[in-house]
Amino acid sequence: MSVEPREHHTHVEHYDGHTIAYDEEDGAWGAYVEDLPVCFSVGATFEECSRRIKEAIPLYLDAARDHEQQSRSAAS
Repeated sequence: MSVEPREHHTHVEHYDGHTIAYDEEDGAWGAYVEDLPVCFSVGATFEECSRRIKEAIPLYLDAARDHEQQSRSAAS
């Protein structure tokens, strides 16, 4: 699954070296991290969505590191 970038976002924020794009539609908020494929979150409010996406970033990075380590171990 991939998230298609929009030309215009409701809000763009720089956080911990990443760009987070937020969009509001039909009263709900969605966010994705532009440089981390499939790292996205949703929330009923902007604050909830922002908190969730900021929690998702380190989880995403930890999972990517674990996957990379497992791939290297399997190749050895």
